[in-house]
Amino acid sequence: MSESITPHEVDETLRTYNTHMARIEVITYETLLKSAERMLTLSRAEQDSDAMEDPTA
Repeated sequence: MSESITPHEVDETLRTYNTHMARIEVITYETLLKSAERMLTLSRAEQDSDAMEDPTA
């Protein structure tokens, strides 16, 4: 990415672009990875919670 373009500018541009799209969301690879990390963290927390409720699992 060019040094003259900030991550904030990229986010703003994609948000503006996405408002014109129907059922398609354009995101950066960085955003995709962050989202995947959050989902994995939530999934692990849910599994840990389930294991604590059912010690036979």
